[in-house]
Amino acid sequence: MKENHRGNAFERFYVWVTESKMTMGLFFAAYVFFYLFLGFFADEAPAQIDFSTSLEMMVAAFLLGILQKLLVPGRSGKITPPRSIAWVALSTLATLGFSLAFGWFAGYPAWCLALFVGAVALGVSLMVYFYYLQLKAETRRLNERLARFQSQAAGEV
Repeated sequence: MKENHRGNAFERFYVWVTESKMTMGLFFAAYVFFYLFLGFFADEAPAQIDFSTSLEMMVAAFLLGILQKLLVPGRSGKITPPRSIAWVALSTLATLGFSLAFGWFAGYPAWCLALFVGAVALGVSLMVYFYYLQLKAETRRLNERLARFQSQAAGEV
Protein backbone atom coordinates (compact mmCIF):
# COMPACT_ATOMS: atom_id res chain seq x y z
CA MET A 1 0.00 0.00 0.00
CA LYS A 2 1.38 3.38 -1.04
CA GLU A 3 1.67 5.89 1.81
CA ASN A 4 0.40 9.41 1.17
CA HIS A 5 2.97 11.89 2.51
CA ARG A 6 0.91 14.94 1.59
CA GLY A 7 -1.72 14.22 4.25
CA ASN A 8 -5.39 14.94 4.06
CA ALA A 9 -6.89 18.38 3.40
CA PHE A 10 -7.09 19.24 7.10
CA GLU A 11 -3.44 18.33 7.68
CA ARG A 12 -2.28 20.36 4.69
CA PHE A 13 -4.37 23.35 5.81
CA TYR A 14 -3.09 23.05 9.38
CA VAL A 15 0.55 22.99 8.24
CA TRP A 16 -0.13 25.93 5.90
CA VAL A 17 -1.67 28.02 8.70
CA THR A 18 1.10 27.04 11.11
CA GLU A 19 3.71 28.26 8.64
CA SER A 20 1.74 31.52 8.31
CA LYS A 21 1.92 31.97 12.07
CA MET A 22 5.71 32.26 11.91
CA THR A 23 5.37 35.43 9.86
CA MET A 24 2.49 36.50 12.09
CA GLY A 25 4.67 36.22 15.19
CA LEU A 26 7.44 38.23 13.62
CA PHE A 27 5.12 41.02 12.52
CA PHE A 28 3.17 41.03 15.78
CA ALA A 29 6.41 41.51 17.71
CA ALA A 30 7.47 44.24 15.27
CA TYR A 31 4.07 45.96 15.49
CA VAL A 32 4.11 46.03 19.29
CA PHE A 33 7.75 47.02 19.60
CA PHE A 34 7.58 49.80 17.03
CA TYR A 35 4.24 51.08 18.38
CA LEU A 36 5.70 51.32 21.88
CA PHE A 37 8.95 52.73 20.51
CA LEU A 38 7.05 55.54 18.77
CA GLY A 39 4.97 56.12 21.90
CA PHE A 40 8.14 56.49 23.93
CA PHE A 41 9.57 59.15 21.62
CA ALA A 42 6.38 61.04 20.77
CA ASP A 43 5.77 63.42 23.66
CA GLU A 44 1.98 63.51 23.53
CA ALA A 45 1.55 59.75 22.88
CA PRO A 46 1.07 57.05 25.51
CA ALA A 47 3.98 54.60 25.73
CA GLN A 48 1.68 51.66 26.44
CA ILE A 49 -0.59 49.30 24.57
CA ASP A 50 -4.02 48.11 25.63
CA PHE A 51 -5.34 44.57 25.26
CA SER A 52 -7.76 45.34 22.41
CA THR A 53 -5.04 47.05 20.36
CA SER A 54 -2.73 44.10 20.86
CA LEU A 55 -5.46 41.72 19.65
CA GLU A 56 -6.09 43.93 16.61
CA MET A 57 -2.37 43.92 15.87
CA MET A 58 -2.31 40.14 16.20
CA VAL A 59 -5.12 39.78 13.65
CA ALA A 60 -3.39 42.23 11.29
CA ALA A 61 -0.10 40.35 11.66
CA PHE A 62 -1.89 37.05 10.97
CA LEU A 63 -3.33 38.60 7.80
CA LEU A 64 0.21 39.50 6.72
CA GLY A 65 1.25 35.90 7.33
CA ILE A 66 -1.66 34.62 5.22
CA LEU A 67 -0.79 37.10 2.46
CA GLN A 68 2.80 35.89 2.53
CA LYS A 69 1.75 32.25 2.16
CA LEU A 70 -0.58 33.13 -0.70
CA LEU A 71 1.75 35.44 -2.61
CA VAL A 72 5.31 34.48 -1.67
CA PRO A 73 5.09 30.80 -0.74
CA GLY A 74 8.68 30.29 0.40
CA ARG A 75 10.68 27.47 -1.13
CA SER A 76 8.32 26.78 -4.00
CA GLY A 77 10.27 29.22 -6.18
CA LYS A 78 7.28 31.41 -6.94
CA ILE A 79 8.92 34.65 -5.86
CA THR A 80 8.18 36.83 -8.86
CA PRO A 81 8.27 40.62 -9.02
CA PRO A 82 4.45 40.92 -9.36
CA ARG A 83 3.88 38.63 -6.36
CA SER A 84 6.51 40.47 -4.33
CA ILE A 85 5.07 43.87 -5.16
CA ALA A 86 1.57 42.61 -4.35
CA TRP A 87 2.71 41.32 -0.95
CA VAL A 88 4.46 44.57 -0.07
CA ALA A 89 1.51 46.68 -1.28
CA LEU A 90 -1.22 44.57 0.35
CA SER A 91 0.69 44.28 3.62
CA THR A 92 1.23 48.03 3.70
CA LEU A 93 -2.43 48.69 2.90
CA ALA A 94 -3.58 46.17 5.51
CA THR A 95 -1.38 47.81 8.13
CA LEU A 96 -2.64 51.26 7.19
CA GLY A 97 -6.24 50.03 7.12
CA PHE A 98 -6.06 48.40 10.55
CA SER A 99 -4.25 51.44 11.98
CA LEU A 100 -6.93 53.82 10.73
CA ALA A 101 -9.95 51.57 11.35
CA PHE A 102 -9.03 50.86 14.95
CA GLY A 103 -7.39 54.21 15.76
CA TRP A 104 -4.06 52.76 16.81
CA PHE A 105 -2.42 56.16 16.52
CA ALA A 106 -5.30 58.33 17.75
CA GLY A 107 -3.17 59.85 20.54
CA TYR A 108 0.00 60.03 18.49
CA PRO A 109 1.34 62.77 16.21
CA ALA A 110 0.56 62.20 12.50
CA TRP A 111 4.19 61.39 11.66
CA CYS A 112 4.03 58.26 13.84
CA LEU A 113 1.48 56.55 11.59
CA ALA A 114 3.50 57.38 8.48
CA LEU A 115 6.70 56.08 10.06
CA PHE A 116 4.94 52.92 11.32
CA VAL A 117 3.45 52.08 7.91
CA GLY A 118 6.74 52.90 6.19
CA ALA A 119 8.60 50.59 8.56
CA VAL A 120 6.20 47.78 7.74
CA ALA A 121 6.64 48.35 4.00
CA LEU A 122 10.42 48.30 4.46
CA GLY A 123 10.24 45.17 6.63
CA VAL A 124 8.12 43.27 4.11
CA SER A 125 10.43 44.38 1.29
CA LEU A 126 13.44 43.12 3.22
CA MET A 127 11.69 39.80 3.83
CA VAL A 128 11.06 39.42 0.09
CA TYR A 129 14.74 40.13 -0.54
CA PHE A 130 15.71 37.57 2.11
CA TYR A 131 13.53 34.93 0.41
CA TYR A 132 15.14 35.78 -2.92
CA LEU A 133 18.64 35.37 -1.45
CA GLN A 134 17.61 32.13 0.24
CA LEU A 135 16.28 30.67 -3.02
CA LYS A 136 19.35 31.86 -4.91
CA ALA A 137 21.67 30.14 -2.41
CA GLU A 138 19.58 26.97 -2.47
CA THR A 139 19.62 26.92 -6.29
CA ARG A 140 23.40 27.32 -6.25
CA ARG A 141 23.78 24.40 -3.78
CA LEU A 142 21.45 22.19 -5.82
CA ASN A 143 23.32 22.98 -9.04
CA GLU A 144 26.65 22.16 -7.36
CA ARG A 145 25.27 18.85 -6.10
CA LEU A 146 23.86 18.07 -9.54
CA ALA A 147 27.20 18.79 -11.19
CA ARG A 148 28.97 16.58 -8.62
CA PHE A 149 26.43 13.79 -9.19
CA GLN A 150 26.77 14.08 -12.98
CA SER A 151 30.56 13.96 -12.81
CA GLN A 152 30.42 10.89 -10.55
CA ALA A 153 27.89 9.23 -12.86
CA ALA A 154 30.04 10.00 -15.92
CA GLY A 155 33.06 8.47 -14.20
CA GLU A 156 31.17 5.25 -13.51
CA VAL A 157 30.17 4.69 -17.14
